[in-house]
Amino acid sequence: MKPTDLAKLNIPSDPRISPHGEAVLFTVSRPNLDDDRYDQTIWIADANGARPFTEGVRDTNPRWSPDATRVAFTRREDDEAKPQVAIISTDGDEVRIVTDFDRGVEALEWSPDGKRIAVVAVTYVEEWAGLDDDERKRKPRRIKSVPYRFDNRGWIHNKRRHIWLVDPDGSEDPRCLTPGDYDDELLSWSPDGKRIAFISDRDPARGLRSGNDVFEVSVETGETIQVAPRGFWVQTSYSPSGHLHVLGNTNPVYPVNSLLYRVEEDGTLTDLTGKLDRNSVSLSAGPPRVAWDGDDAIVGQEDSGSFGLVRVSPSGLIDEVVTGEQVVTGYDAEEGRVVATYSTPTSPGELYSFEDRTRQLTHLDTGDVSMVGPDHFTTGSAGHEIDVWVYLPEGEEAVPLLLNIHGGPASQYGYGFFDEFQVYVGAGYGVVACNPRGSTGKGESFTKAVTGEGWGAVDLED
Repeated sequence: MKPTDLAKLNIPSDPRISPHGEAVLFTVSRPNLDDDRYDQTIWIADANGARPFTEGVRDTNPRWSPDATRVAFTRREDDEAKPQVAIISTDGDEVRIVTDFDRGVEALEWSPDGKRIAVVAVTYVEEWAGLDDDERKRKPRRIKSVPYRFDNRGWIHNKRRHIWLVDPDGSEDPRCLTPGDYDDELLSWSPDGKRIAFISDRDPARGLRSGNDVFEVSVETGETIQVAPRGFWVQTSYSPSGHLHVLGNTNPVYPVNSLLYRVEEDGTLTDLTGKLDRNSVSLSAGPPRVAWDGDDAIVGQEDSGSFGLVRVSPSGLIDEVVTGEQVVTGYDAEEGRVVATYSTPTSPGELYSFEDRTRQLTHLDTGDVSMVGPDHFTTGSAGHEIDVWVYLPEGEEAVPLLLNIHGGPASQYGYGFFDEFQVYVGAGYGVVACNPRGSTGKGESFTKAVTGEGWGAVDLED
């Protein structure tokens, strides 16, 4: 694989099944080397095959309306614009942009009745609102709290993330549901449409004290209450019967496994997946997610270089749904059907359906990019099993070797597609990728081994 081959890759993610239907919306990303960006288009897969559904070049986050007559998504109309909520009917009418937030929209979910859309939108605080770009560049920054910068977000001290209610018809102005000097995100609607759960850090010592909290806000009154103990929380989700669930860990100090918990009426938590001793989220896969098939939860399972899916019943029974040498990058469930996008070392991904058998729904790989598959082996170190993958160019001659070491901060190399490794091999290098202690996929104690006295020691030994 050559660097120019990156422009030939089609990378699917974020599949969503139509309510009570067969169609699946998903996002396809493609590197655009000329404009230094990813072009992103929403596709649809149904009985007529897979094809583009929107014509924008920066369209993401497709979400069906509850009656499946409309689709909401986020669109960036050009490289300078921020993502806003767009609406299109499933009949293919013209796209309408219905929001205009300062810094755009990061997430959106339809209300159960389809009359509103809840979004996480980013706006400037009062002191910084109304200024043009030049004024913001010149204005002195007085930092009074931490954190004030964040990876991939830049300056955050002068912006806030709040939950807003948006009219999908665009006839009413958005209403901020969670105002205040906080950042709120990772929202989900209760099935009756009366509450929205979200995650926020409202501790007076936020930024200095580890963790965050889970809240519910009344859609009618805006009253907000904390509904679970402090922890390290990464997603909220309601089951169809109305029980709130959270992904994360009751231990607020990172690194920890993200597990699935049910929030009981008295605010206590029931751990549903801790017995697996595996992460339900992965930095090398897609965003944290809980999908629902009835009251069975579909969540991820990270294990020794792979990321699959398991089904979790309300009583805590666990069955495997997607297993094998792959990394799931997005998934959804509906009425006994599970769909997922996943990649392998030699494929950036396809969309699959898992019912009585596995069906491949897309063929996005054009086949004109040369890929090299790795060999996998394990090696022992201090009683631990260390996973290793080796990519080699064709031929028998010796080649220079690149050693890629994961470990902390808490992720893993493995069976997913990684374009860097393919480009290295195409340039004549061998690649060794390994997961010493500090990596994920081997249980929480393996990940936490590099903390405390293990810092800078056990991973070096491995």
